[in-house]
Amino acid sequence: MISLQEVSVSFGQKPCIQGVSLELEETGAIALIGPNGAGKTTLLRAIAGLQEAEGRVVLDGAAVSGLSVKERAQKLTYLGNSEEVVFDFSALECVLMAVAAGRGFFELESEADVAKARQALEVLGVAHVADQALNTLSSGERQRVWIARTLLKNAPVWLLDEPTSNLDIKYQRRVLEFFKEESKERLVVAVMHDLNALDGFFERVVLMHEGRIVADGPPSDVLEPAILEPVYGTRIQRLQADGRLAILW
Repeated sequence: MISLQEVSVSFGQKPCIQGVSLELEETGAIALIGPNGAGKTTLLRAIAGLQEAEGRVVLDGAAVSGLSVKERAQKLTYLGNSEEVVFDFSALECVLMAVAAGRGFFELESEADVAKARQALEVLGVAHVADQALNTLSSGERQRVWIARTLLKNAPVWLLDEPTSNLDIKYQRRVLEFFKEESKERLVVAVMHDLNALDGFFERVVLMHEGRIVADGPPSDVLEPAILEPVYGTRIQRLQADGRLAILW
């Protein structure tokens, strides 16, 4: 579905992504990992068409750079890691914005739209804050509201930058299980920092370092100390716990 062909991004004289090529299938859960500054977020933004890049990003046979904003919105949804609260919207109103693009300018949301929005909030465990202003919610509650909005967009590709940040372990697990289930029907690509949140939830891990891909494969292959230690610059141990890989440092 998505093909990256020699994609490079530089900020001034500093290269951020250097000749990345990658093939992503129509479905599946893929984690982008690597230390700070590895280029993960920039690569995700390039896939979404939000970052100018050299090379080509091709989605369903068409260059992402040539798609209109509306066409991109129909195919991709992007969740940044620091969504700002600009206006005093309620959580429910925020989620309903996901369907606004498909309505006429003066057309109000339907009862079905509202029902879907409330269901999305329920799935993420934040139905109780539906009528509360976003700026009164905790960072974890807001994060789950943003994810609920992503759910309502129903795009075939989800691009998520640190989607489990600000979440306690209960909701980290719930959100990761949710992404795993959704990845059966769509492509989910997420920037992740917690190496212990990969095995069991993501079928493929792409490890980046200094703007390049240095490993790509299932968690059992990529989460090896011999691979991770040179990239993260620290000693790493790998254990097996309850059938899942555990990474210690």
